[in-house]
Amino acid sequence: MAVTPHTEHQNETAVVFDIAAGAMAAGANTVCYLPPGAIVTGGFIAVLTVFNAACTLDIGDASVGNRYGNDLDIHTATGSQNLTITGFEVTGATDAITITPSATDSTTGKLTVCIKYVVKNRSSFAVG
Repeated sequence: MAVTPHTEHQNETAVVFDIAAGAMAAGANTVCYLPPGAIVTGGFIAVLTVFNAACTLDIGDASVGNRYGNDLDIHTATGSQNLTITGFEVTGATDAITITPSATDSTTGKLTVCIKYVVKNRSSFAVG
């Protein structure tokens, strides 16, 4: 049996947002939702201004709080840190993406979060 070439292609989708010191509550903070069939393909956090209190960040979902990032340092230096790509596919309903800080007492600090994903079996255009 031969593999049939796939002619349906799709674009990667991204959700990008900023978070400032004081905006995060203790515990998991829902920051966006991914649709059923979504698979995270990339992403990063970019610390634009370091948070002035010792703090790390976990990025995950409703099931696994650190699925995409564990103890990401937002206190020591500015710069970019890549998310962990797991191949996890959202099944069933939408999945809440969460950010959980280790502390919430920073009064200064800002970061950008970028989450890139594709949705299985969705087509943006055809080739071939």
